Amino acid sequence: MITLQGGFLAGQKVFLFATLLKTFVTNVLGAATTKSHQDPSSSVETTTFLFNRTLMLERDKLVPDVLDAIPKEELFVSYYTRWINLGNLVGCSEVINMPTVLDWPFEKGAFYTIILTGPDCPSRKNHTDREYLHWLVTNVQETKFMAGDRIVEYVGAAPNYVSDAHRFLFVVFKQPQPDKMSFEEQPRLDESPYREQRKKFSTRNFAKKYGLEPVAANYYWINHNEPIPTFETWFRTPMDLEP
Repeated sequence: MITLQGGFLAGQKVFLFATLLKTFVTNVLGAATTKSHQDPSSSVETTTFLFNRTLMLERDKLVPDVLDAIPKEELFVSYYTRWINLGNLVGCSEVINMPTVLDWPFEKGAFYTIILTGPDCPSRKNHTDREYLHWLVTNVQETKFMAGDRIVEYVGAAPNYVSDAHRFLFVVFKQPQPDKMSFEEQPRLDESPYREQRKKFSTRNFAKKYGLEPVAANYYWINHNEPIPTFETWFRTPMDLEP
């Protein structure tokens, strides 16, 4: 049995591991400047390692399929043993649980909304249920998403998808008010992936309804026919699946 202290220490190790990953990605692999958390008036233009965020989001059609414009900031996402890198391919079992770390340049005193959405439901070619809402958290201060208001609980790759490559997009929005906002969408969806209410969600319409400003984004691909990626396939993308 894991004691409370053991669970706490395990969580600390996960956080440390994710932090070290971010440092490695940013400083060793070539990520450039980011806006300081303490100085939101500084430059907002960032560059992530290996790929340009704008080119990747446009190449994989997340703009305009989900968003109208490219968010200006870098969103660092790390799961228990895996970080997300603008369109890398991950295994279904790697994203069963919610991320351990979400980090972006935030403004002190501001509130944020986090959305994880799947535009390819049930498939990219036949997206009749676009979008499938995997996660929705509002009224997040700084990057403390666990303390936010969870309107829709997190679910990973859902059985609603057919065997195909699917995009999963994280978007962080800045809320327009300096205080907590009230959302008509009251907490109503648990961890069940079968809820029909998750289908036909529109990130674009939700953001427009509440005046939300997209500030950061990241995404990954899942292929339901693929095993968990190994170190050799760490940076593989869906294009590598083509014969």
